[in-house]
Amino acid sequence: MKRSLKDRILLLIVLPLFWGSTFLATKICLVDLSPVWMGAIRYSISSIIFLSILWRRFSIKDSIKELRSHWPLFAAVGIVGTFFAAFFQNLGLQYTTASVSSLINTLEPVLVAVMSVAFLKERLSRVGIGGLITAFLGGFIIITNGNLANIVHLDGTIKGNLLILLSIVSYACYTIFTKMLVGRTDPLFAVTFSTIIGTLALIISALVMEEFPTLIQVSIRTWSAVVYLAVFPTCLSLFLFNRLLTEVNASKVSIILFLIPLYGLLLGVFLLGEPLSAAMVCGGFLTMIGVWLIEYGPLKTEEVVSEH
Repeated sequence: MKRSLKDRILLLIVLPLFWGSTFLATKICLVDLSPVWMGAIRYSISSIIFLSILWRRFSIKDSIKELRSHWPLFAAVGIVGTFFAAFFQNLGLQYTTASVSSLINTLEPVLVAVMSVAFLKERLSRVGIGGLITAFLGGFIIITNGNLANIVHLDGTIKGNLLILLSIVSYACYTIFTKMLVGRTDPLFAVTFSTIIGTLALIISALVMEEFPTLIQVSIRTWSAVVYLAVFPTCLSLFLFNRLLTEVNASKVSIILFLIPLYGLLLGVFLLGEPLSAAMVCGGFLTMIGVWLIEYGPLKTEEVVSEH
């Protein structure tokens, strides 16, 4: 199988399926576990897996050297991409559905495009700017459920949607920071140390904010969902994602981000029986059209040529 075909399968099927299922699996976990502890347990398992793989490939001396050399970026990626993303997502899913969360996730490639302009010196065309406006309009319809008054009267669902939006902002920052990081160090170092740092932040927050869970009372179904989240959407997906970022431009990653909401929406509707409202359909359609305009429109995003 040619490398290009492998990458295409990875981009279009494996990663978006795993990440799209995150909202569904997290909803299952929140039945027995509080949100911050759930994130702390999930990423603790992932950190142990990453660390065991790292020490099979690299010596402890090399690992410490890399940590000292790039710790500010490791910390930035870990705090933003692990701690804040999991913190806001898990809290938000207490109040909103996995399906709505998946649709809000459609805004992530839009945010990545904006941040690429700010941090990676890329330029948006006029078509891309129109796509941004269209996508944000669609996201606004989803978050407010088509009613502007909902922003003023922040009920539980709207609070949940806004928390999910904050987690999406965190994931978008993670994409940009990780792109900066993987150009300086091995992807395994990047994903291991950033995950460990984010996990420590989750554990500290859980100890301060929540009571320690009675683990013996946690159901097998919940433990299965936690292990699934730790292994597939976290360990396997993050490692593959970081490997991709060493070979693919940041803007190309939006192919993955574009499909995550579709998988998440289908899983939420068909497996959890969640409702599909007109606002979700309308907002999702507008957002996806906006993302298409940003990434695949005739005047595609172009990199700014540095003047030296």
